[in-house]
Amino acid sequence: MASGQQSCTRKYESFITANRVTAEELIPGIQREKKRAHSNDPRVVGQRERMKKAYHTYQEHTDEGNRQELEEAKGRLEEACKLVAEEELASRIHEVEEAQKHHKYSRSWQLINEINVKKTYQFKTRCKDDLVNSVN
Repeated sequence: MASGQQSCTRKYESFITANRVTAEELIPGIQREKKRAHSNDPRVVGQRERMKKAYHTYQEHTDEGNRQELEEAKGRLEEACKLVAEEELASRIHEVEEAQKHHKYSRSWQLINEINVKKTYQFKTRCKDDLVNSVN
C-alpha cells in the first residue's frame, strides 16, 4: 500500500508541475499599471534641487536678491509640476479616446473615474450651537 500511495503522490506532483509549467507558458501575465509619481519626473527633481540650493543660499545670506531667487525657484518648481500633471492628463485622455475607438467601454470608464477623483469635504464646526446660530 505504501508504494501505491507513493506513486499517487508522485503522479499528483507531476500533475501540479505540468499544470504550473503550462500555465506559465500559455497564460499571459497581467501587467499592473504603476501610478507615475509626478515628483519623480526628472524635470521636477531638477527644479526641486535648484530650489533647495536657493533655499540654503537664502538661509545663509538673507538678503532681497536671495529671497527673489528663492521665489523664482519655487515658481519654476510649481511650473514643472503643472507641466508634468498636464502631460499626464493629456496622456490619460488619449488612452480614454483609444479605448472608446476600440469599444473598450469598461476600460474607458475606469480611466475616466481615475481622472475624476472624487474628493469628500468635511465641514468642521465648533459645536452644534454654532451650526444653529449660523443658520439663524
